[in-house]
Amino acid sequence: MEKNDAMKELYWECNYNLAYCIYQEAKILKNPESQKKGIERAAGIILEARRSRFGTPTQAARFNELLNTPKYADLKAALDRLDGGSVPSGKSP
Repeated sequence: MEKNDAMKELYWECNYNLAYCIYQEAKILKNPESQKKGIERAAGIILEARRSRFGTPTQAARFNELLNTPKYADLKAALDRLDGGSVPSGKSP
């Protein structure tokens, strides 16, 4: 069981890091359309994670901190657009 919990934590940590890195890469792109697509791709990963309650409490806290940081307002806005704004952060549909 311990090993499974560790793997679950690692899986959700990787999802967080993937979304964060895609977002960071998008922010350095010069083409606004490419930047928008990258941010939406990161938001899509976060949306899938949100639907699973971000996997673990530790990772839920990380995702929610990211989404509630003003610096990442464009990411949160993209997430809300993809989700239709119907599900608050950290909540399951």
